Amino acid sequence: FVDILYLNEGKTPADAQAYFDLVVPVVAGHGLERITPPFVITSKMAGDIEPNLVNVWSVSDPQNTFSNIFSDQAYLEHVPLRDSIFDMQRSHMFMMKAAQ
Repeated sequence: FVDILYLNEGKTPADAQAYFDLVVPVVAGHGLERITPPFVITSKMAGDIEPNLVNVWSVSDPQNTFSNIFSDQAYLEHVPLRDSIFDMQRSHMFMMKAAQ
């Protein structure tokens, strides 16, 4: 799973990290774990998007992990904070698997 995130006006990568510090333990309990440190975009080489951050995650159960996260009250209590930091309408999220 990869998320490509835009920060809302006035928000910083430090704000994003504070949010992730709160939710990473919650989502890990449902099988969503970071496989790399978070990435801050430093320059744009090509394309028509200009995100601020990229996260790469492993997902133990692609069919159920996200439905379990989105029904967990411990996660849901942080959604207002998430929405204050990230422009969720502009952000992109992808489930991927290795090409064969």
